[in-house]
Amino acid sequence: MLLTSSLLAASTALAPGLVARVADRPIYKTEYDHWTAIYDFGDEGETKPAQRSEEVLGLLIVFNWYDLEAERLNVSVSPAEVRRGVTEAKADEWDTEAEFQEYLRKSGATVADLERSVRFELLVERISKRYVAGAKTDADRSRLYVRNARRFEARFRRMTACGTGYFYKDYCVKEVPLAAATPASASRAAGPPLAPGLVARVADRPIYKTDFDHWMVVADMAADGEVGDDPAELRPQVMQFLLSFHWIDLEAERLGVNVSQGAIDTAFRRQKRQSFPKATDFEKYLAESGQTVEDIKRRVRIDLLSNGIRDRAVARAKTSEGQQRLLERYVVRFTNRYRRQTACGTGYVTEDCVKEVPLSA
Repeated sequence: MLLTSSLLAASTALAPGLVARVADRPIYKTEYDHWTAIYDFGDEGETKPAQRSEEVLGLLIVFNWYDLEAERLNVSVSPAEVRRGVTEAKADEWDTEAEFQEYLRKSGATVADLERSVRFELLVERISKRYVAGAKTDADRSRLYVRNARRFEARFRRMTACGTGYFYKDYCVKEVPLAAATPASASRAAGPPLAPGLVARVADRPIYKTDFDHWMVVADMAADGEVGDDPAELRPQVMQFLLSFHWIDLEAERLGVNVSQGAIDTAFRRQKRQSFPKATDFEKYLAESGQTVEDIKRRVRIDLLSNGIRDRAVARAKTSEGQQRLLERYVVRFTNRYRRQTACGTGYVTEDCVKEVPLSA
């Protein structure tokens, strides 16, 4: 699919009861108020309200950032490790169980809050070690950590939206309304809302928010700092990339073009050998690109289908000029056919979407 300039829709409002969201993870006002009360108990009124608000919301946002990064890197912390960490924290902070229970009663904190904090600290430690894995010197470790920490912040800032009155630029890439969308703004969208968890659909084929977020991370890592904090520079490319998967799948079905799993595996191994003579080089590429083997095989499959579709489209041509004319006409028909079947959620619209529909609350 040819990439074209995008038409970006306005950011959607937060669902009722939220003050922010990180990717598809909500941060509730009740959660914010709960942690604010804990903060106030320990702070004893020494911090100004604006700074307190930023620090509390920042903590909740970073909790989610590290959860998502742990999922991406397959880093985990077991419940037993969390329980052990809680026991150690209690021994460090409180002399007796009675003192600990008194703290919980006065602060409003819970054991679950302490468990969440301990889990967070363990994730930070393990992810930091992963960032510098393979470094031979202190200078290498410092360089790797700084580079990966910057990527981490940029990656998850662009996934973070904060409600009006809760926007802090160190954490949020965009500010969105707290209230639900007005009837006037909703009327601009055509068709029923997308099912929960979707950002677009092609015919009856869904494009999930989780899939979109994953490929945003891949695109961000490929950009390697060349793209600014504004996600508008990556969002349309990622959306068009995901739409193209479904357009080509549907066209292959229409034309009876098939690719076997054996052909996909063979092409994958050939490309891997050509690009990465050493297995360690391939593993490094996966780590640095944010992709999985399944991601790459998915792209190989689409490439093979595209080649088959192209061969079918120009089969009647006698010359290279004739092939080019047939291909140009075919691309126009192909694009029109699948644009009509494509609906994108508000905030995810590109020129390849014929209509904009609301996201589910």
